[in-house]
Order: sequence, then C-alpha cells, then structure tokens
Amino acid sequence: MALTLNTNIVPTWYTLSSDEDDAAPAKFKLKPLDGEQYIEVFAESEMSRNGDIKLNGLGLKLALRYGVVGWENIDDERGKAIKFSIHNIKKFPMEVLSELATEVVNRSTPDEDELKNS
Repeated sequence: MALTLNTNIVPTWYTLSSDEDDAAPAKFKLKPLDGEQYIEVFAESEMSRNGDIKLNGLGLKLALRYGVVGWENIDDERGKAIKFSIHNIKKFPMEVLSELATEVVNRSTPDEDELKNS
C-alpha cells in the first residue's frame, strides 16, 4: 500500500476565545506541527484519561516556537504595534500562551475521519 503524505501544512489565522466579539481582535497565525515537531511536543506531554494531550512547560514552549508564525493587532501599553518575534511571545500572559499552544496541537492532531481516509 502506498503512503500518502499531507504536504499542505499551511498557517491560518486564529482569534483568542476571549476576543471573538472584538471589532479588531488580536489574531495569531498558527501553523500545524509537522511529524517531527509533533513527536518533540508529544514527548513533553501527558495523555489524559479522555485522550486529550496535556502539555507540560517544555511541550508548551515547543508548540509555541514551532506553531506561532505571526500576529496582528498586538500593541504595547502605549498603543504601538509589537512586531512579531518568537522572542516577544514570552510577554504574553500564561492563559494566552496555553490557549495558543493547545490550538497548535489541536490543528496538528488528525481527527478520526482523517485517519480513516488515509
């Protein structure tokens, strides 16, 4: 049987759940992890009883480093736009970092239909 690879790993925009009703929400460009990156992130996680992946500190950092590739509408306290840089991501609160890392992993994990069709 031939092996079919998904070569269409493209970044897409994500809005934080807390900003969904905002007229100009902060948006993050997230890229699903490739296979090797997923292995690294998964190695730094635990599987819960219901099958969800729980990331530890290093798993969170890796998911963010690999998966966050841009942002828009992020300003400092003076209203000046903060340019995207993976270095600047450490300025975000833990709740935001956790939500982004979880979304990167969710976008990288095939669902049951995708597994059946492969």
